[in-house]
Amino acid sequence: MAQNLTQLYGAGNISSGFGSLTTVRGNTPFGYFDNDTEFVRDAKNCTVFVSQRLGITSGVGAGLFLNLSDIGVYAAFEEAVLTYGNMVYQYKIRDNYINLEGSETDVFNQTSTTLMNSVTGKTPIFWSPARRATWDEIGFDTAYSQSVVDGEIYVISSSLSDYVSPNLDFLNNFTFAGDAPYSAQGGPTYTPTNLSRVVLNQFNTFKGRTSSSIDINNNTVYTILDGASYIYFFTVDPGINGANPSRFQNYSTNGIPTVYYQERIPTELNNKVLNNNLAAQIRIADTYGGEAGVGGDIREYSGSIPLIPGQQNYNLEAWAAASASLKDGDTIEVKEIFYREPPAIVRYFDPYAGTGTGVQGLLETFGFGSYSPGINFMLMPVYWDIQKIQAIEFNDQVRKSAFSFDLVDNQLRIFPVPTDAYAGGNLWFRYVKKIDKNKPTVDTVRNVVSDVMRVPYRNPIYSNINHVGRMWIYRYTLALCKEIEGQVKAALDTGQIPGILKGTELLTDARTEKADLLTELKEYLEQTTRRAQLERKQQEADFTRQSMNQIPLPIYIL
Repeated sequence: MAQNLTQLYGAGNISSGFGSLTTVRGNTPFGYFDNDTEFVRDAKNCTVFVSQRLGITSGVGAGLFLNLSDIGVYAAFEEAVLTYGNMVYQYKIRDNYINLEGSETDVFNQTSTTLMNSVTGKTPIFWSPARRATWDEIGFDTAYSQSVVDGEIYVISSSLSDYVSPNLDFLNNFTFAGDAPYSAQGGPTYTPTNLSRVVLNQFNTFKGRTSSSIDINNNTVYTILDGASYIYFFTVDPGINGANPSRFQNYSTNGIPTVYYQERIPTELNNKVLNNNLAAQIRIADTYGGEAGVGGDIREYSGSIPLIPGQQNYNLEAWAAASASLKDGDTIEVKEIFYREPPAIVRYFDPYAGTGTGVQGLLETFGFGSYSPGINFMLMPVYWDIQKIQAIEFNDQVRKSAFSFDLVDNQLRIFPVPTDAYAGGNLWFRYVKKIDKNKPTVDTVRNVVSDVMRVPYRNPIYSNINHVGRMWIYRYTLALCKEIEGQVKAALDTGQIPGILKGTELLTDARTEKADLLTELKEYLEQTTRRAQLERKQQEADFTRQSMNQIPLPIYIL
């Protein structure tokens, strides 16, 4: 049940009011972060922050009445986290979209979460009995040395096989559930209890099994071995462990309610450095390459039609309809027609090429005429070969009918007109199908980034947000709460105490703060874009060069 902030903190007693707060889990609009212990902690702290900033805990405001409840603050806090993550990821998408388009993505299931509760997920985790921890097991942390000496810290373990795809990068965020049904007397009545308060998360570790031995004083000595099979928690309550199953509701089927991070799907971009690639530019280049005939991703086909002596016109559209396996409404686009004179190099040694070089006459003079006309016993320079090839080409161009064609709407007209020498021959050509060329999509897998909605960013992990970001979230939460309070006061026409903002004034002030905070975040993110960072680096390089140019150069005298 929601608790009014004035009733919680109006008397100025923060500690008693804080202890009466409504449970965070299950009382936020979307519940995206309810299993994050740091989110739960900061959501409760924000109720104090908002109350103090709105002046109900001291001074003239101590007599005021706020309409805000703790659940209202939780909702504002969740909205602030979502707004912050949304803004950050918007800038990342905008800055990298050209590299992301066409990459793999996945279906976004908004009910999924990166946090798993072992009970709600029906994957029970069973814990060992507790034993006293040693100082070396907590890394010789001096802040807890006396607690270890006094026997106030205990260690328990659970098998890694009880977890479902645990993400051990966030091992220090693993804990017990914040609202686990628990009974210190062992039932039969169980009440929701925050078990996470007993776990010292900073000491969570992942190692092998625990071995025991007897020392010379007949004391049992425990040693955590190296390995990767058990997760260890260090707690301050020796009663919360697997040796007391009656304290936990349905322990045999639920174990101890444990909250842990799971591995996220590999396509997600959260917490990943994005690579600058040329995929988009290559896709564009492929299109131009296809038109230029030097590449592309459109399949090309080859076809041929029989040459008929005396026939100059050929209908390639009719040929395509009969032979190209086209779909209804489809047609072809001819890319190249192989109708040209033989290459000059084929006739390089042809004495009848008409080039006027006189090589054949020289061979006859020296008595070599009985040999093949292709034999030349003189080593000629390369330019001789090039000029002779050009002479053959110019001869064909000037003295003969050049091979050419005219293609309009797939109606082919060839020159010269085929003669009887072409009987039985075929005219070959390359073509593409228009339906392939005009295909609007290029993706070859089912789930790809096709627009900004498909970029695989999910909600941020609150525990990963640094304190710079959290401070912005706290301030935005306050602005949202002021807006809520202002709306209620304006509707009720209250808040008319002298020196205190009226509802409309509070509403205006809150909206101005929200706009200023959003502008502040936008400007900050704008300075972190790739373009802004490169410009800054360029300016730094220019300033450094200018500074170096001011340094007098020494004069060396030999």
